[in-house]
Amino acid sequence: MSLLFVLLPFDAVGAAMAFLIAYDELERHYGRSRRAVLEAGRRAAVAFAFLAVLSLIVVLILKRANG
Repeated sequence: MSLLFVLLPFDAVGAAMAFLIAYDELERHYGRSRRAVLEAGRRAAVAFAFLAVLSLIVVLILKRANG
């Protein structure tokens, strides 16, 4: 499980990148509004959840493969 704690910061970086990309795109449609920030935050949260679950699956597969 210690590998999971190594992977979680990378998941957070992925979520931050998703936020920046989504905010940049939404800013073009909504301007600098709160709506763009909230929607980008939602997308970043989904990206973090997806990456965290994927990391957990990888850790479990590796743990099972090593016995």
